[in-house]
Amino acid sequence: MMFEYEQAYPSSSPAGLLLSDDTHMNAAWDDFCVGHGLEPTRVEDLGVTRKPRDARASSASGKTIRIDTAGENHEEAPESSIKGIPSRFI
Repeated sequence: MMFEYEQAYPSSSPAGLLLSDDTHMNAAWDDFCVGHGLEPTRVEDLGVTRKPRDARASSASGKTIRIDTAGENHEEAPESSIKGIPSRFI
């Protein structure tokens, strides 16, 4: 998992979210967050952290990478439907 985190993080936008499922399976989530000075928050088995607002995106396009493994359209979901995620991440 560390490889995937290291690939996604530099391309994420400042204040962008990094989410990872099944973070309870190994220490990669905690190790990655601590290594980047991020707070390794969990909502059940979902790891949630936010890139600092003053951080720079290193991708040329500056576009956000969005991976949807469930095939659902989460972009249209109202914030009130995001249960259990601390408000500082919304």
